[in-house]
Amino acid sequence: MTKRMTIWAAMLGLLLIVSACGNSAEEELFEHIEEAIALELEFEQQQEPLVEAEEREHELFEEMVQLGLGEMDEIEEKVNEALELASERKERMETERESIESAYAQLMEGEEMIEEVESAHQDEGKAVFEAMQGRYEVHKELYDNYLQAIALDEELYTMFLNEDLSFEELEEQINDVNELYRTINENKEAFNDQTERFNEAKEQFYESAELLES
Repeated sequence: MTKRMTIWAAMLGLLLIVSACGNSAEEELFEHIEEAIALELEFEQQQEPLVEAEEREHELFEEMVQLGLGEMDEIEEKVNEALELASERKERMETERESIESAYAQLMEGEEMIEEVESAHQDEGKAVFEAMQGRYEVHKELYDNYLQAIALDEELYTMFLNEDLSFEELEEQINDVNELYRTINENKEAFNDQTERFNEAKEQFYESAELLES
């Protein structure tokens, strides 16, 4: 899994500014949205380390394949390093999911405000929540599949410690791992699409409600 996910927290760099001084429903929604984005900072911070760990694990796997059974000490060393990296990835993925869940909860706290938003802006406001819902659900699929893939990776690495390992057993495990990572990449593409949809809906709502200064 080497593709990086789109980070919607990067939108913070746009320096959005509320134009009015009151506490309208639109402005309260604005605050919920921006606070939700800020809560995904931890999500963003996991991306580069995850990719680095994945790449290092792949290198270690290639090295395991190249080593013969007569070099079990070296194989064991590489297996242990790969398992440590897999454990690190699991922890980072769990942190990532917690960040997504916190952001989702923060945004959903403002959902009831939609009915108080002026009718001219309600459709745009509802689109923000619909996009966030889709994004949240897709990430749950990604999260579940990724943890399952880590478990398969760990099984794959430990198989190299078995001196009676057959080529057929190894090939079957590799095929299972590759198939699951193909699904994960599809999940990530879907997540990126939902993130773009959210960002577009957010900007349309801000513009419609005149929440930004030109």
